Amino acid sequence: MARDSGAIEIAEGVFRIGTDTGRSGLSGFGYLIIDGNECAFIDPGSAVDFDEVLKQLRLIIEPSRITWIIAHNHSADLCSSIPLLEKNGFRGSVVLDWRTLLVAQHYGIHAPYYMLNEHDFALRFASGRILQFIPAQYLPCAGSVLTFDLRTKILFSGDLFGAAGVPSSPWADSSYPEAMRQYHEHAMPSRTIMAPLMSRLLLMDISMIAPHHGAVIKDRLSENIRFLHELECGGRAASPRKQLGRDGTW
Repeated sequence: MARDSGAIEIAEGVFRIGTDTGRSGLSGFGYLIIDGNECAFIDPGSAVDFDEVLKQLRLIIEPSRITWIIAHNHSADLCSSIPLLEKNGFRGSVVLDWRTLLVAQHYGIHAPYYMLNEHDFALRFASGRILQFIPAQYLPCAGSVLTFDLRTKILFSGDLFGAAGVPSSPWADSSYPEAMRQYHEHAMPSRTIMAPLMSRLLLMDISMIAPHHGAVIKDRLSENIRFLHELECGGRAASPRKQLGRDGTW
């Protein structure tokens, strides 16, 4: 059973909810952005952790008040809980890339889809707040994207910048780059694919990086981005280091 770690507000109207240790031994956190009467829920998480997530969610907002669910990619640990949110009242739209839809539709989602490629990779709130989506193909899925909130300048990064085996603190410390190493060596395909995106992120004005796994990075942002820029991953890069357990845990 995943441990309830409690929701925290990482910026005004932006909440991190989820669990420190999910089924695979990885933390799993989604993010709520509440803006007036509208709400976006980013990467709501795994079906197996849903009870804990729903309990935390309802302390902040009812599923029926969620306007959009954003799926950064089709991985089950990020978005397989969407049908369960529908059963608990969610009646909004699911925001994703068309390549993510190819797999995500098999989870049994009934909500309408907001296709990013048909909306210039952006989502606008009634207040004028804009979420900009950054393509991150094959990091780790073909349709992966990142979400950048232009108001708070928080980068919601999905699997990227995730880590395994980090302390329960929601905030990354100076040891975080090494915590990212093991996860990225296994989860990401290659430095050739990852480095160009990291180069783009280094040019952006980012206040925080909020990944689905691991901790929120609010200090030493450039250091963490440069670490992933230089990291060799995929294939033989992961073989000398600790492997996944036979039970699928980290």
